[in-house]
Amino acid sequence: MKTCSVTYLLELDESSTDVHRHATRRSSISSSSSSSLPSSAGSLDAIDTVDEDLDRHDQSRATGYRGKNSEVAWMQRLEAESRGFAHDDRSAANMSHHQLPQGDSIADVSYHLDDLNIDDSTVSDEFLLPEKPLADRLLQVYLDKVHPSLPVIRQDLFLEQYRQVFSSSDVNPGKRWLSLLNMVFTIGCRLDSLYRYDHVGHADETIFFHRARRLSTSDDLIYNHDDLQKVQFLTLMAFYFLTESQISRSWKMIGLAARAGIALGLNFRETHDKFDKASHEARVRLWWSIFYLEHLLSAITGRVSCLGDGSCSVSLPLPFDITANESQDNDLSWERSLSTFEVGWTEQSEQIDERPAWVKALPFSGSLYFHYLVDLAIITHKITNQVYNADLVNRGWKLIEDRINFYNRKLGQWLANLPHSLVFDGHHVDMSSSQISLALHYYSACIVINRPCLTRPETHKPTGIRFPRSRFGKDTAKECLRASLALLEFVPDQLDPDWANTVAPSWALLHFMMQATVVLLFCLSIGLASGNLGERDASENSASAAGKPESSDSVLAAAKKALRWLYVLGETEESSRRGFQFCHRCFRRIAEKRGLDTSGLPYQERPSSEQNEGRYRPHLVKAPESGKAVPRAQQPHSGRETYANESQSNLQDPNAGHLERVGDSSFEGVQERHTSPTGEHDSVSLFDPDFYMADFISWPEESDIEGLLLSMMNSNP
Repeated sequence: MKTCSVTYLLELDESSTDVHRHATRRSSISSSSSSSLPSSAGSLDAIDTVDEDLDRHDQSRATGYRGKNSEVAWMQRLEAESRGFAHDDRSAANMSHHQLPQGDSIADVSYHLDDLNIDDSTVSDEFLLPEKPLADRLLQVYLDKVHPSLPVIRQDLFLEQYRQVFSSSDVNPGKRWLSLLNMVFTIGCRLDSLYRYDHVGHADETIFFHRARRLSTSDDLIYNHDDLQKVQFLTLMAFYFLTESQISRSWKMIGLAARAGIALGLNFRETHDKFDKASHEARVRLWWSIFYLEHLLSAITGRVSCLGDGSCSVSLPLPFDITANESQDNDLSWERSLSTFEVGWTEQSEQIDERPAWVKALPFSGSLYFHYLVDLAIITHKITNQVYNADLVNRGWKLIEDRINFYNRKLGQWLANLPHSLVFDGHHVDMSSSQISLALHYYSACIVINRPCLTRPETHKPTGIRFPRSRFGKDTAKECLRASLALLEFVPDQLDPDWANTVAPSWALLHFMMQATVVLLFCLSIGLASGNLGERDASENSASAAGKPESSDSVLAAAKKALRWLYVLGETEESSRRGFQFCHRCFRRIAEKRGLDTSGLPYQERPSSEQNEGRYRPHLVKAPESGKAVPRAQQPHSGRETYANESQSNLQDPNAGHLERVGDSSFEGVQERHTSPTGEHDSVSLFDPDFYMADFISWPEESDIEGLLLSMMNSNP
């Protein structure tokens, strides 16, 4: 995959001293007429290679390969750039595209927590359930925070089954459904910092996680054939690891989920009428949840996606809630709706103006937000597959230019066609979490598509002559810088960790911020600001340039803002602390070399997490050989946005009043209840993902005797 730090290539004509404006791929990296600086080692002309033994120790194995579209790979090059290696022509001339100074391995600069192991605690009884007030709270957090962006479960059916489980101790939902429920609790607990701050010791997300894991392993989830609940479980497991910054584990889990979904045909359009409309749409949304996570994790890791172009024909998710529209009189037929929403709507230029007017007129809902989030993910997925394709470099730079221009237009069309309720601008005040999420995803995509030209200008090795950039190279580099500045505009100037966990998509916020921060630091390092793309342009470096959005002052101010945010987030998250330490270190080096103002920044790096024991709790631990625990912190969370007709009363019984959000005092002395253990016949869950199962609930006398005995034995200390 070729998606980061790219040198704009120039070919020197052997018969003259003229520099060709049309870049072509050099026939050989080693015999190139221009030097390859460490900062340019991610260029599209370079073949993807592995410059280190990734199997040499636990840390390198945990981090694994990080491709050129990963911000971690950008960080690796920025580290070398900030140390001054890129300014030493003799060193640069002796270094290949992928050679780095000793110690600058991918694992050394990664801010993710892949090197930490998950606590391997065991649970005595995986069939225990929390008291209903706690369960209600954790489920509500999940539905408020996660479900709008990842509708993995069919909400109405899951809630009905949930009520059945808690209404009677005799209900036997099956192991797979219980494992799914425990993953929902795990994620809810992870994101519900209010509960976690005030009630550490009463319950822990690791308890729910280990119950889910034990239920899934006892059911041979990996080895048995695939079903929908297995796909849902693996997807939620991948999402949980993502929230933990366990990127490699998350990437593996979403790969399993994608293959299981493909095995069930979720990626293809269904033409039969065996399912009702709600069941059909639930499958569609499950698939696009997998697609979104797979794409996001491929972007974070820089690894090739397992979902290539043309891998699915399933329609886009409907931009409205099915239940709400079925209960209203309207002129929409389901057949017309399902056949109209083609895959890659915005990506296909001939369809961009065919989006019905009623789509843009729809009121805000979680479904409308998810529809446009998926549409954007499809475009960005196309960018990584079509622009940074390993074979594309053999077809010439002109084709790369054309594709960059094409997908920049697609991103602009997507933005122009947003409905009014989802339109975002540079003012984050009073914007909904959905608008903020779309804005961050959009500008992240703009960074990726324009990142190839953001490099130090090419230099002719023998003479040291620096080649001027092409107009395309200048414009594209500026767009990358502007996208980074715009992304940070949607982050408040006031440092508010609560905003990061209630309004922003917390599972991807650090990824987005690191992308933008590394770009800004690289711009400061190479002197890229308004009118200065590595060569002096008197007409653009006038005094008026200071007022431009991408001026030196603006870039410096935005970089400081990003560093302050990373510092604050690092108080409660180990991965953010690592990200701050890296960026802060690079900024100090760059500032010293460039004479930049460093006021307004912390002068010391974030203290180690061991110095903050009062705010951290042990959860992720070092590899067994070190024996040293590295705690992970709690995140603040409280919901700020609810979705009409979708989550405001998710847990409300039709015959009862609205469920109150449980206060802190309700969790003192948490007690748990026990569900009926399941027997061997429950390898296929008794709670079907498509149909209400009131007539198929299994009672204790139907359970396998051996399963009951084993459960009783396991419950003993």
